[in-house]
Amino acid sequence: MRIPAGAMLLIAAGLLTTGTLMAQRDDRRQQQWAIISLHPDASGLADLLTAALSQSPHVTLVERDQIRLVLDELNLQASGLVERGEATRFGHLSKATGLVLLGSDSPQKSQPLRVRLIDTRSSVRLLDRVVANVNLDDQVGVISEALLAAAAPLSVSEKQLRFISIMPVLSAEPGNPMHAECDMLTTLLSAEFFRLPEFVVLEREDLERLTAERDVSGIELKWRGATRLLEIGLRRNEVNTGWIASCRLATPGNANPQLFDVRCETRNIAQLRSKIVTEVLKRVGGEGITYDADSAEQEAARFDRQMRLFRGASARDREMDAYKMAEAAYALAPNHKRFDAVMRHIVDAIEEHANEKQWLSALRLGVRHQKLKLDDLQTNGSSLIRMMTRIAPDEVRKRMPAPSGVVGVSHYSPSLRATNAQEQALLNEILILRRNYVDVKLRRAKDHPLPTFICLLQKYDLELNHELPDADCVQKLSELLPAIYRSADTAGIKREMSDPYYRLLFGKMISTLSKLERVRTSRSTTPNWKRSDPQLWLDQLAKLDAPLSRIANLRMQLRERGDAGLQAATKLLAEIKTFPLDPTADDTYVDVRLRTPAFYRLPPEQRHEYLLDVLVACESQQDPSQLILHANSFRMYLQRLPEQEMRPIGARIVALLNLEHETKNPRLRSRSYLLGIASRYASVDRSRDDLRARRNGADFTLETASGAWQQYVARTLRPKPTGKAYAIKHVHYDNREDAISRGGELILCWGLPWKGMQLERLNLTTGKQTPIGKEFKGAPVAFRGVQVCVSPDAIFVASDPPGFTMVTQSFTRTFTKKVGLVEEDIWSMAWWEDRLYIAYKDAFGTFDPETFQFQLLASSLSVEPKNPIDGRGGFFIRQLFPDRAAGCIWMTVQDNANAHRTGLWRVDPQTNSFHRLSDRSTQLTAAPGGLLVHNNRDPYLAWLPAGTTTPIELPQFSHASAKTPGPSPKLIRVGEHVISERGGLFTADGESHQAAVKERWSLLQCAGDGFVTHFDHLRRTLHLIERKK
Repeated sequence: MRIPAGAMLLIAAGLLTTGTLMAQRDDRRQQQWAIISLHPDASGLADLLTAALSQSPHVTLVERDQIRLVLDELNLQASGLVERGEATRFGHLSKATGLVLLGSDSPQKSQPLRVRLIDTRSSVRLLDRVVANVNLDDQVGVISEALLAAAAPLSVSEKQLRFISIMPVLSAEPGNPMHAECDMLTTLLSAEFFRLPEFVVLEREDLERLTAERDVSGIELKWRGATRLLEIGLRRNEVNTGWIASCRLATPGNANPQLFDVRCETRNIAQLRSKIVTEVLKRVGGEGITYDADSAEQEAARFDRQMRLFRGASARDREMDAYKMAEAAYALAPNHKRFDAVMRHIVDAIEEHANEKQWLSALRLGVRHQKLKLDDLQTNGSSLIRMMTRIAPDEVRKRMPAPSGVVGVSHYSPSLRATNAQEQALLNEILILRRNYVDVKLRRAKDHPLPTFICLLQKYDLELNHELPDADCVQKLSELLPAIYRSADTAGIKREMSDPYYRLLFGKMISTLSKLERVRTSRSTTPNWKRSDPQLWLDQLAKLDAPLSRIANLRMQLRERGDAGLQAATKLLAEIKTFPLDPTADDTYVDVRLRTPAFYRLPPEQRHEYLLDVLVACESQQDPSQLILHANSFRMYLQRLPEQEMRPIGARIVALLNLEHETKNPRLRSRSYLLGIASRYASVDRSRDDLRARRNGADFTLETASGAWQQYVARTLRPKPTGKAYAIKHVHYDNREDAISRGGELILCWGLPWKGMQLERLNLTTGKQTPIGKEFKGAPVAFRGVQVCVSPDAIFVASDPPGFTMVTQSFTRTFTKKVGLVEEDIWSMAWWEDRLYIAYKDAFGTFDPETFQFQLLASSLSVEPKNPIDGRGGFFIRQLFPDRAAGCIWMTVQDNANAHRTGLWRVDPQTNSFHRLSDRSTQLTAAPGGLLVHNNRDPYLAWLPAGTTTPIELPQFSHASAKTPGPSPKLIRVGEHVISERGGLFTADGESHQAAVKERWSLLQCAGDGFVTHFDHLRRTLHLIERKK
């Protein structure tokens, strides 16, 4: 989602004024706002903002019912309020001066939310920002403060109000764009004007509307005279000690703009900003406006807060916006913490532009990044070098025993690319700045061997991976080698892989070798690498490091055809064995760039022999170190073995890796990965046998179950899937009288590929399957599954995708917010007489299937509650069960606010009245003759007979409801027994009997005189348990 042009400036100012404006506007009159959700995901934020803003003494909120009446009067959907002029029409009818719109620019779920505050007098946006659709509870306080701060112009009379649009500041110097300074001045100006209540900083979209020549409404004409457009050209003064800002202040429709220059004799951008604001106020009739600039630290702190908010959002351009806030704070009041923030966010902004292939913007930021780093190094030096130069080399080795990774230039930026001459010039500037940075570090590290060694490796990395145009790369690398090895010897670095610093040097040399090999075999032209013969580098390496040189030459010979390449592979593998490797080190360069290429240069039979020799050697020494060093080769080797050899070899590897050897090998990742692979191949036959036995085994039975289970018999059904159906996702027993008269029926929800679903009726007496309606999109919701409700003429299914689907023999239709659904997150449904009762997240309502009309009975957004469920604060209605004999619907409520709604409730559908029977958080399950009420926290078990309104406690079954910290196990009542989803049967005499079950009974529910237990996905069988006849 891309924020509209100019919106970043409006967003940035949203919190920069918090505190200052609140202090200035304590005397403002009370404003009336309307909060409207335009997107399904925004309802939660609307709820939180309603609760937060209702506490403000400056704001009153328009009731939701009143909002709907006004929208109906305007014949307008809520989303239409973002259109030009509609907000003003809405404001006139609703008497709301501020309109808060919560929406998203994407119809998909879990997308960033967009918060807009609109002044209904002018339809101009006072705030437009994007927030992450996660952890809204943590953000709502800051968003509320931003809205209240941005609403300051609502308290200013129309005569005093001014509109200003600040165009991006441009450089007035040819050949010197000064992008960073111009961007910073733009950000500071926008924030400062936003801080003044009498000014509204316009987005580009609103500016175009107020300055349009055609289709101009009365609103635009009314405010055009109060609108100003500020354009600035920035240049340095004559002696390069300050700034000159050439300003152009124009009014739409006025051909005579005001032109003036503002001078600042220092290089302080904040001072220049303050002078510009003062001059603009003089020219727009703002003499009565009080303007006092805050201190640099106060303003920087506000930018720090805004930067953190941008960092938490999940929208495109957020990193660029966060970087601008961070650099503004750093420019105002620099310190080490703000410098780190600038570095972090500018790198993220570079990556954001690079991912979008906006190379020019990414390269400009790259130049700024390198300049900031270089300036900081020249001013403050390198903390690492200072630490390493203050203490003795031996002490440094103790305090930094094992540097991780590869020493590079540490520029921390993604790969940048140039596609034209302008971009190439910027890229070259970055490369030069990187070299200057390393040269400064090298000069500061002189006379100190270890820091010098590190800096020389960084310089080597630059020439290896970031070469300049027209550079002779091989020559430069060859010239650096003697200095690197000399500094290594001076620093006491041992030439063996047990020394972590030598491993860094070894890795850099192997990287060079790979680069030279790619250049030699590549058909593309690489002039920088082909100016000199690669042998020059190899000869230089031979003089300095003979063992590594032998490996390098053999690696270069691997690509030779015929016997020459095979001999080089054999010798290289032998050389690696004798090379002083450290088995406790993660030698990535040895594994990936040396051993693996040599291994796969061998013919298959020699590979087999080589790895078997390694395996035998490890078994004889009872040490898996060499096995772990060859982890990558063994992984690929196992994958290519015939099945009859795979299992014994895998078992031998597993046995070795499970040894507790005294050399405590820390290569845990390689060991764990190889152990997982080997374990899988070692048991591949056994796993297949287990699957085959389970598929061909006997059906679930209760013949061996003990005690009261002998009164029951297990029954297996084998419903046949039709079409593309592959598994039963949910089962619902139809307890209506006409279905029971046909012998009892189950509603089967078959899963289809790509989150599809198909309904069928399964007759329990005849076994006949009858398809219902057409296929539709749907899948179980995490932790809640599928919700099904049956009426005489339709079946209603709530699943994922959100909303619910109405299935009949003639049509299948899905209902979402687009067609009037209150909320798309549905927890439960119940049918009563002629309508469907729906329990949404944070709401409760009805649906008329004849007119397709929705009615809201309770909502967490209500300002004035109309019933005990209605009112502020989130809640879930977890279950709904109709009881026609008692003339009510039973429901269980979980209150997420004050807990005054939690418990068991009875709803009278005739009067829509609510009565609470218990404040316990309970679970209901249907059974013939009533409902079982269960709470595992007390524990508590009760029976609610049909037609009554008072639960009867069942203390004789207290042992069935054990107190558990986790979710309550599902229980049902079957006659004089209580059954649990884990196969337990509980009797009134305190006894319990356990059936042999492998998995919990996920479909547990009563079905006639028996109950459904589960669906076996492997055998595709549906299991029921019935009383013995």
